[in-house]
Amino acid sequence: MTLESSLHLLTPDQLSSLAHLQISVPELCKTAHYAEIYGHHLLPDQKCPGRYSEKARDVILLKVLESENYDATKAGDKLLTVLRWRKDYKPMDEDRDLPVLDGHVTTVAATNLPQTTLWHRSSATHIPNSIYIRWKVGLIEQAISTLDFSSPDNSSKLTCVEDFNHNMYDEVLWKQLSTLREFYPGIFDKTFFVNVPLSLRIGLRFFNKSNPVYNRRNSVILGKGKELKKHLGNWVPREYGGEGPGLEIQGRNVRGYSAYEHHALRHVLTTSPTQYSHAKGDAYRDSYGPPDDDDVPPYYH
Repeated sequence: MTLESSLHLLTPDQLSSLAHLQISVPELCKTAHYAEIYGHHLLPDQKCPGRYSEKARDVILLKVLESENYDATKAGDKLLTVLRWRKDYKPMDEDRDLPVLDGHVTTVAATNLPQTTLWHRSSATHIPNSIYIRWKVGLIEQAISTLDFSSPDNSSKLTCVEDFNHNMYDEVLWKQLSTLREFYPGIFDKTFFVNVPLSLRIGLRFFNKSNPVYNRRNSVILGKGKELKKHLGNWVPREYGGEGPGLEIQGRNVRGYSAYEHHALRHVLTTSPTQYSHAKGDAYRDSYGPPDDDDVPPYYH
């Protein structure tokens, strides 16, 4: 569906909210001293990473509005929060020492629209939460760079797979990771939690219900990874019930490398994660994240 077609489906009140937010954009960017979101400018000729197109800007504004039920005032506050976070946290900055972890981005044309899926399969057992979150942000940004922002349909949204066969459940970390999604309004379509042990399913369902970024519409909990085929299609790898090649191979179809290889080549730890301590943690320090592992990252309140 094109942007024009989507606009025709909006109510007069929703169109009014969009117009109000469009008018507010210059002042919001001036207040934040920043104008980039998802790699796109919200204003032309801004000296920050990204590019400008009016269509992409309106698609992004619609995503923010949708996340706030088309309340223009709340959407403006959300956009300002996201701009400030991106300015301070610098999610597109790749010049960092990050761990080599198991994350992948795949893009397939399962239907008439391309579907971009983010696969999160790493455990943060021996890594400070701030570093793990920084790595997850890099994975999300890599996935977003493949999206098409010429339309607000699923081609500009991500599907996410959280594999518990490869991932240890940590309630504090999961709360921080879920809060991270608040800085990506309108980006995540559906999240599949796969290979979830029976002992964790009840707790995970309760956590999802109590968390505003998850709900029954956009989160699915699966006990077995092979059940994923029923939801995403036959293209998924064999370990998830499909007939597709492994993630290491499919990930190369995105930009010539998987997100896993991207970080493996550009970000290598100089110290073993098990050797981390607050006294000897300089190799893990995140200049734009929280100063200590136990601290809450900026804007994670």
